[in-house]
Amino acid sequence: MRYYIIIIVLFCLQTNAQNKFKLNIDSFLLGMFDDYNGRYIALDNTEKGTYLATVKSELSDVFLDTLTKYHKISKNEIKKLNFSFYNKQLAEHFNKYYKIEIEPDYEYIDEKDGKEYSIYNLSLNEQNFDENNKKISFLIGFFYKCGFLESGEVTLKTANSPAFENAIHFISQLGFRYCELERPEYNIPTVQSVTFKPTEEYIEYFK
Repeated sequence: MRYYIIIIVLFCLQTNAQNKFKLNIDSFLLGMFDDYNGRYIALDNTEKGTYLATVKSELSDVFLDTLTKYHKISKNEIKKLNFSFYNKQLAEHFNKYYKIEIEPDYEYIDEKDGKEYSIYNLSLNEQNFDENNKKISFLIGFFYKCGFLESGEVTLKTANSPAFENAIHFISQLGFRYCELERPEYNIPTVQSVTFKPTEEYIEYFK
């Protein structure tokens, strides 16, 4: 039942012209990406280069339905392996949101063709989030992935996530009040947590 409610809410947030806030679907989906230990891809490899994202199992259906609906692509065109998704067109589209740098000390050897491929480190480029609706949409996606709401306060808690730092920046840029600042716990894995109170303009979207 919760799954259908999420889909209806997403539709309303994206299409309600009377609402000042319009959900940015790409930013929302990017917030849901699992980036544990970063986003490293052998982009030049035929198969690995089609990697789009991995999401939590409980978000898999929401992610896939939202992705196909707003990018007008058939589910049959997306390869799903456990909770990872592969599609060349969509991968290239979403990779444009990242800064891409080669990892000189790492490589990928494809057992099928025996070739060596460079590994690239993809880090989210905040310049692509130049509007408040993109920043809050990202935070809502991040919230679906690893957050909870209690007494009007939002907590995001994850581990080893480079995108957590982007979330921290967006929270500050949106003027949300920190209830508890970032608390990295330097162990293995490194736990990252922040609690903040959204302004009245945005609190409803977390509810």
